[in-house]
Amino acid sequence: MGIIKSPLKVVVFYLAFSLLTLLISYLIFSRIFHNENQVYTFNEVRLLTNNTMLLIEEHYDGLQDELVVDKLIEDINQYNSSLEVINTEGQIVFDSNNKNIYDENKYVDIRHNIHYDASFQRNIDAFVRFSFPVVVESRQVANAIFYLPSRLVVKDNLMQNIVLSIMPIVVVLVILFISLAIFYLNFRQKVIKPINELEKSAVEIGRGNLDGKIIYSEDNELGRFCRSFDFMRMELKDSLERQSTYEKERKEFITKISHDLRTPVASIKAYVEGLKDGVANNPEKVDKYLNVIDNKTNSLVRLIEDLFQHSLRDLGKFSINKSEQYSKDLLTRMISPFIVQLENGPLQLIVKGDFPNVLINVDEVRLEQVIVNLIHNAIKYTPDKGRIIFSVRNEEEELIVSVRDTGYGVATEEMNRIFDSFYRGERFKGRDFDGSGLGLSICKYIVEEHGGRIWVESRMNEGSLFCFSIPKV
Repeated sequence: MGIIKSPLKVVVFYLAFSLLTLLISYLIFSRIFHNENQVYTFNEVRLLTNNTMLLIEEHYDGLQDELVVDKLIEDINQYNSSLEVINTEGQIVFDSNNKNIYDENKYVDIRHNIHYDASFQRNIDAFVRFSFPVVVESRQVANAIFYLPSRLVVKDNLMQNIVLSIMPIVVVLVILFISLAIFYLNFRQKVIKPINELEKSAVEIGRGNLDGKIIYSEDNELGRFCRSFDFMRMELKDSLERQSTYEKERKEFITKISHDLRTPVASIKAYVEGLKDGVANNPEKVDKYLNVIDNKTNSLVRLIEDLFQHSLRDLGKFSINKSEQYSKDLLTRMISPFIVQLENGPLQLIVKGDFPNVLINVDEVRLEQVIVNLIHNAIKYTPDKGRIIFSVRNEEEELIVSVRDTGYGVATEEMNRIFDSFYRGERFKGRDFDGSGLGLSICKYIVEEHGGRIWVESRMNEGSLFCFSIPKV
């Protein structure tokens, strides 16, 4: 039974097995209890032997005649009987088992063989003996004694006949009951138990408990369903945990955004009031105040732009409008503003080598957004006197754009979350680093919409390497 693994196959197998058992058992036990297709009651034997009795009475004086003997033997063989005819003096005048039995000097005990009415007696050498009087000219002259095998004869007893008839059915029903009991135990183990586990797990999930694992590893349809259900439970648990983390980070983000919006606005307001009140009373100081206002305004613009792009992405309205362009001029235009910006600043920007000139199909505005975000990210997390290295490598089917810095680096445990929305490294939460936590998430979305990929390599306090690919036409 262990090879029957599928619950559906178990049901079909046991139904077929039970029907086959019922049929075979009935045939076997009917033969055991009746042993032949035909059995006879006493009255039926009397009817069967009627023609034989008429033949005996008609040819009583010629029972030794060969034709009569052959006819009698042919008759009694039809119902598997043997025959003796014993006259009233106890002399055997005919024996179907011995044609030459007739002997004028051979007699038997008349008391056990001569009856003046029909009678029978069981268990004489496994035979049932039926005795019928032979009447010639209104006078009993002998008795015809028929011997039938015991297995072929039943008494004219209604209860006994019923018992003999239903005994095979009872035996078959017992076998069927045992078979069904085995089937039920197997069915309970392979079907009912996992269904109960599924129900229990579903109830626990409904209550919000997603920790209840389904323990059922059979390799069948139900086993695969249980594993799929358990996988769904784990995915739902992970999804809720991610959602909870996302919600927590969103709230932290709102708090930080409120701070990041309020701080530059307050600074801008203070410096504008300083200009209005004449605090900046010389050109050098005025220029300094204007530079601060410009920097804070640019921070606000980037923050608001990140929020706007994130909202567009969530609403499915983040458009990508591609066109085929050559990479060299495109990338040169994108990096040039940073060369000017950082030329005399505290950080050194290094552009390595000439850019490959291959045909790419990109949205120029979105690609520039990726490069701007990555370089701004490097500027933000690289201390003074550090370096930022920009390079482009030509691979067989794609361009690899790299931005390397010598900044603070990213912790190993944070690398798989660095491209998530609102995520900021634990070391930088609460510190004076502006930004929304959306820049890298937007970069990932844009790159993947172009059919590329983005990744990071980093070591703590040594710097980071951000790379993304652009498929070539």
